[in-house]
Amino acid sequence: MTSIFNYFSIVFSGYQRKSKSINGVKVHFKYKYGTELFNPFKILQDQFFKLQQVKEEFVFDVPDSNYSADKILNRIEQKNPRVSCWSAWVEGYLEVNRYVVKEGDRVTSFYIFFFEGELLAFLHKKYDYGRERKTIIESEIMKGADKREVDFSNEDEPIVFKIHDKGIYVEKFVHTHLFFVADTHNFEKVCKQMNGFLEQKIT
Repeated sequence: MTSIFNYFSIVFSGYQRKSKSINGVKVHFKYKYGTELFNPFKILQDQFFKLQQVKEEFVFDVPDSNYSADKILNRIEQKNPRVSCWSAWVEGYLEVNRYVVKEGDRVTSFYIFFFEGELLAFLHKKYDYGRERKTIIESEIMKGADKREVDFSNEDEPIVFKIHDKGIYVEKFVHTHLFFVADTHNFEKVCKQMNGFLEQKIT
């Protein structure tokens, strides 16, 4: 009976459902047929670790920026995610949506993280072989800010831009990757809580 229900659920919604244990924590997925699932905890852990490793000379305070996270989110959230997943632990409820969006002649993907219903962060993978990295930095993130004597052409070094209580991590990892943090203090708090919870689960 369950398999029949699942069949019709897929036919009418276009989504499959699955629950799996990741690091000892149950994660629930809703995803388009044929879409690869992901580990939401690992993505956050990796980005949190990367942020800690950025050299001080590549961390910039930007008092004014044209980079609009709201504009990006409004555009992609009108579409249906390829994958949605959610999980609960002692400190709260994590939800992640992955979108694949057409951008010019190629696709680009977003992983949007919510914690307790509030935007925590998002990861943007542009699949551009790094061609747009410098343009995004100079024309969007740093637009209106003082760029004198700053060379953003070094693709080997990740960069962090602090915009008040927000943060943007930029790297070329084959392609241009941007990781936007909605509130740096809350992000650090959630990641530390998550790491502690996961350690308890696997020990």
